[in-house]
Amino acid sequence: MKFPTFQSLSMRLLALTALWVSFVVGVVAYTMVLSWNAESSAAALNQVNEIKLRFHRANIMAGPKYSEAQMIAEMQASDRLIEGLRSIDVWNPFMAPNTPEIQKGIGMVEKTWKSEAAPQLLIQKQTGAKIDSEIFNSYLGALDSLKNQIETFRGKYLWQMRYLQILIIVLAVGSLFVILFLLDRWVIRPVNKLGAVFEQFRGGDFSARVDLGKKDEFGRIGEGFNRMASALEDLYSNLEAKVAEKTASVQEKNTNLSQLYEMTTFLSQNATVEEMTEGFIDRIRNYTQGDGCVVRLVDSTGRLGVTASTGVSGRFLELAEMDSSQGSILQEAFAKPLPTRFDLGQSANEAAQELVAEGFRVVYLFHIRNGQANLGSFEVLFKSDRDLQSAAFRQLESFGTHLGVAIENHRLNERERQFAVVQERTFMAQGLHDSIAQTLSFLNMQVQLLESGLESKDEEMVQETVKQIKAGVQESYENVRELLLNFREKIHKEDFQTALLTVTKRFEAQAGVPAKVEFEGRGAPLTDKQKLQVTFIVQEALSNIRKHARATHVVVHVENGRDFKASVADDGIGIDPKIAAARKGQHVGLSIMEERAKKIGAVLSVESELGHGTRVTVRIPEANRKAD
Repeated sequence: MKFPTFQSLSMRLLALTALWVSFVVGVVAYTMVLSWNAESSAAALNQVNEIKLRFHRANIMAGPKYSEAQMIAEMQASDRLIEGLRSIDVWNPFMAPNTPEIQKGIGMVEKTWKSEAAPQLLIQKQTGAKIDSEIFNSYLGALDSLKNQIETFRGKYLWQMRYLQILIIVLAVGSLFVILFLLDRWVIRPVNKLGAVFEQFRGGDFSARVDLGKKDEFGRIGEGFNRMASALEDLYSNLEAKVAEKTASVQEKNTNLSQLYEMTTFLSQNATVEEMTEGFIDRIRNYTQGDGCVVRLVDSTGRLGVTASTGVSGRFLELAEMDSSQGSILQEAFAKPLPTRFDLGQSANEAAQELVAEGFRVVYLFHIRNGQANLGSFEVLFKSDRDLQSAAFRQLESFGTHLGVAIENHRLNERERQFAVVQERTFMAQGLHDSIAQTLSFLNMQVQLLESGLESKDEEMVQETVKQIKAGVQESYENVRELLLNFREKIHKEDFQTALLTVTKRFEAQAGVPAKVEFEGRGAPLTDKQKLQVTFIVQEALSNIRKHARATHVVVHVENGRDFKASVADDGIGIDPKIAAARKGQHVGLSIMEERAKKIGAVLSVESELGHGTRVTVRIPEANRKAD
């Protein structure tokens, strides 16, 4: 019966080792016992020989040459040696073997000694007679008989030791072959099989498998190797397909990224909505290999009007315009949050039937979005039963979002430009009102005075009035010329200092008043918008000086530090505080300057003292320096 535990190689090796060690220990122990008995027998033989020697010496000392004490000492030594043969101690190797025959022989020696030999020696010492030869031979015969019995016993153990040694040699050699056989069967053969399969595997033969036919550790290693080999073979056999699949996936992603980059680059250009949608449908048709494409945008009435198209007929566009009203199939699809697929053959819609007549079979509708707001839709048309993958869906949805953002940005830019035009027109109107309108009102009054002077034939009044009219016309001409020059300025394309110097020199030429420009500090440069508005504020302040201040000297001071400051100071008549308070909110020039300052986050201040001139200062705080 085979126990399950011995299917393990480690358990078999442990059991074999334990068995071998137990055998070796048992043999060594038995050899010790045999050796011990042999030594004991040898010691007993020596002791018997010594008893014989002691007896001969006692016999010699029984003669007259030796004292009785010396003889008795020898006899006592013999007594002790004979008693020593009887003393049995398993830890004392110098004892006679404990067998019935040997014990009987010891008894015979002891009896002969005490009853015959010892008394005879005493008689011999006392009488001087010779020892009885019969007693002498009887005692020595008993000792020789005991000696022969011990030697027989010892010889038996010596032969056992020789046989055991031969057996140990045979078993050692045999066990060596057994161990080698078991090692070859249990270890070397499985290792060689595994090594051979590993070499096959390393050589590229992924079909190589190992069958050890065992349930031990090597068997489990073989099973694990076979599972690993099967997995690797499967991976290797499918590697080419997987590489091709991954390569196609990477190429598809690269293509999508390239298309996305191309589309965003195109939509970021400054183009009209019509140009954007035309370029958009051309690229969509190229990317999808579609047979047609249509872009629709929501107008102010909520209709989806066709903005751009390609690959479809004019008849379809007419029907599409008619089909874009509320409640149509197109509007229902547009109201859904996700893209929609139309099978044209299943639709009774007139526009769909026109597409079927033109050979189209499938239409995909995608939204054009800006955030959550739907700005329109675009449709991709196919003449085959085309199914778009999820990646293509996501890409087209992304294109729709980018187009929606571009359209919304374009609309915001248009609104900003329109707002800027309206604002500049407002400034123009305010400037006209502040200069030409007031002058024309003055000229109208002078004309009325001229008519009155002509009717009354007051020549002096007529001449004075004509002089005033000529002065008013000249002032209107200068105002118009100044406004035209201001409107033609392109401050943002000039260096800021150059722009201020140009404005100041023009003021000197118009007013005939010397003006000095001072620059201080090396702070951060102004933005284009800030340069433009600050220059206009300085220009408006100089215009007010020319019209009202009667100044003889003007200083324009620019300080560019952490904050930016620009001031225009004159030595004119100043502003009467009472008149300024009464006209607060009616001075168009001052209002224009304040509005321009607010546009760039600046603060405008006016300091004036009657008869001591005026200082107009515009300051841009550090926090607003980078404001656009």
